[in-house]
Amino acid sequence: MNEKPSAATTQSPLLSPDAAAAHLMIHPRTLSNWRVQGRGPRYCRIGRQALYRQADIDEWVDGRVYAHTAAEHNP
Repeated sequence: MNEKPSAATTQSPLLSPDAAAAHLMIHPRTLSNWRVQGRGPRYCRIGRQALYRQADIDEWVDGRVYAHTAAEHNP
């Protein structure tokens, strides 16, 4: 179970919550709320700071691509 992270994951830049929120075009408070609720992109903790890997944000966004609004409600 000791899988090595992929090179893309380990080399992905780390973004602050403010930078990640700006990238997602949302308010930083929304991103914070999502983190508390277990929603939103994956993040890592370094000390007390939550940081987001660009690759995790991109993967999270890719999982939210829909062809039409009905597809959002019928996965």
